[in-house]
Amino acid sequence: MLRKKTRVLLTPTALKVKTRQGWFAFDRTLTYHFGMLRHDRTREEQEDHDLRMRRAQKQGNIIRPKRYCAESAHIVFEHVGHRRDITKIYDRFRAAAVVARLKACDEVMNNHARLGDGEAMGPEDQWGDQPGDLP
Repeated sequence: MLRKKTRVLLTPTALKVKTRQGWFAFDRTLTYHFGMLRHDRTREEQEDHDLRMRRAQKQGNIIRPKRYCAESAHIVFEHVGHRRDITKIYDRFRAAAVVARLKACDEVMNNHARLGDGEAMGPEDQWGDQPGDLP
């Protein structure tokens, strides 16, 4: 199976993705979220398979073409309303796991940088800096 490494660097203020053209950085202080979309070629692949099955059926054969795009997904970073593809993963379950991992890393980074409301990583994170402060 073909594999390609995609490097993603998460900092308190930016998300950086390394591609063949170099590093692309996106500002994390603006509106964004991670997501998973079905592959762009899913419909085209389905139409091609239907045509091949009809032709084979016409000749008295039965075929079942392998589906690749239908079982794959794009991992996307939606930044200020614009879709930015991070990578393609040819297994929906693995793609969902990658998105969950990215969201968890994002949550940890937000907690660390205090950019957003998130889960406390420990008891010391639940209290303010001043004596008697409440969260």
